[in-house]
Amino acid sequence: MIWAVSLVCLSGAALAAWHFQRPGPPRVRISFLRFLGALPPAPTRATRLALVWPRDPISLLCLVLAVLAALWALRNAERTILAERPDHLGLRVVLDASHSMSLTEPGTQDAGATRYARALARIEAARRVIAGAGPQSLCVELVAVGAQAGPVTPLPADRPVTALAPAAALPQGADPARLTEAAALPRGACALSHVLIVSDLPPTGATRLPDGVPILWDQIGAPQDNAGLRSLALRPAAFGQVQPELLIFGSASAALPERVLLNGPGRAQELPVMALAEGGPGAWQAIGSYAGPGRYEALLPEGGAYRGDDRIVTTLSAPPQLAVDWRLSGLARPAALAAGGAGDLLVTARSALRPGDLARPLILTYPAFSGARAPLRLGAFREDPALLRMLSLDALEAAGPAAWPAPLPPGFLPVLTLETGAVIAARRLSPPGLILPEPVLDPASPARNLTLALFFGGLADLAAPPPQPQPLRWGLPDGTEITQAWRESATARPAGRPADLALLTDPGDRRQTEPAWPWALVLALAALLGERLNRALRRKEGV
Repeated sequence: MIWAVSLVCLSGAALAAWHFQRPGPPRVRISFLRFLGALPPAPTRATRLALVWPRDPISLLCLVLAVLAALWALRNAERTILAERPDHLGLRVVLDASHSMSLTEPGTQDAGATRYARALARIEAARRVIAGAGPQSLCVELVAVGAQAGPVTPLPADRPVTALAPAAALPQGADPARLTEAAALPRGACALSHVLIVSDLPPTGATRLPDGVPILWDQIGAPQDNAGLRSLALRPAAFGQVQPELLIFGSASAALPERVLLNGPGRAQELPVMALAEGGPGAWQAIGSYAGPGRYEALLPEGGAYRGDDRIVTTLSAPPQLAVDWRLSGLARPAALAAGGAGDLLVTARSALRPGDLARPLILTYPAFSGARAPLRLGAFREDPALLRMLSLDALEAAGPAAWPAPLPPGFLPVLTLETGAVIAARRLSPPGLILPEPVLDPASPARNLTLALFFGGLADLAAPPPQPQPLRWGLPDGTEITQAWRESATARPAGRPADLALLTDPGDRRQTEPAWPWALVLALAALLGERLNRALRRKEGV
């Protein structure tokens, strides 16, 4: 019992102690920043331009230098330097060995010597000049040129030029283009420093090869008057009333020759020479008769200094018969014209025109004098000798022709018009075409001769082909054939000044250029490296 009372008393004391206890002070967390004063506001930096000394002038200078050097390199920079005396001379000699070099030189110190012999002597003189210049190395090569350039031949110092060059001028014609091509042939073992061209042709104006090697042109040969044959053409007859003709063309540097001798099948002809206004100064022609197929030889007795262009030979065949697709009902086809087909010239009246005919070469006629006509006045007309050369315009006005009764087909342009602008005759260039008045066959009509002259003039212009140039062979009386001898005819050209062979040892104006852009790139890289090193040193000092 006492234990129970004791337990109850202890429990009551415990309850009283719990309810009557005093709570402790609360725990408060305080930031350390409350014990510090307020921080001042952070200063601001405004960037602005000002004329002040840069903070890092060395780095700035390096960057500017790098930019300038890069720009200089982009411009493919080069520098001019003073050239030294060459320690190597490589000479290519281009020798004109064409047939005109066989001419002799009257009135000179070496009278009687040919141009070719003088050229060989000039080459030997050039070899002596460069050998006396004292280079450490020396090489000479030779290219002989006729109609084409020959092979590149080494010319050793211990062998004369005559042992390696052709023995005499070649039976071939040359031109300046062949000489400059030979100068630019691919190089061999000889590294070229100069090119010497020896020729009786005048210089072309080229002074250097594409890679800069200088060209020295040495023209030899005094001017000598000459006349020569250049070409021969066969002109077929239009309607058979006359024989086909041979047209012989030539040139002369002074007075024209008086005659040309033409030998052909059956007979010889002596042809007078006539000047040609459209061929330039000295151009002329002679006209001979065609005597049938076979061999023809034209000879110029007064040929001047050069004989290689005085004789030409050709073999001619019979010219083809002209064919025409003839559809005119009132006028018969001329007997000399064969009956043609779809590919030949069409001659038809406007009333018989078929679809597609306008796309062919044709002569289109219309009735311009079908009834009584009053005199009319002509208007504008074009210069057309093939149509109007044999026509009397006054007589045509008196006859009073009617005009073409429809718009002109595409491509046709008026040749002859009335005062009102109406068209009487018209021409088309491609394909060839003519619009003409229909021929009047009544002998009593005043328009008969007018229309026949106009019609047959146009027919001859369209039906007859132009003169056909023939393949020719030039040759000497002894039978030697000269290839392209017409290239050698101009032997009266002015002679140039002799070349100064001392220039073969001179490196030009003693100035030359070499590329400088690689050095500009090196300078730019060095400037960038300097800027990096300067910044690294400044950072180290700051630490």
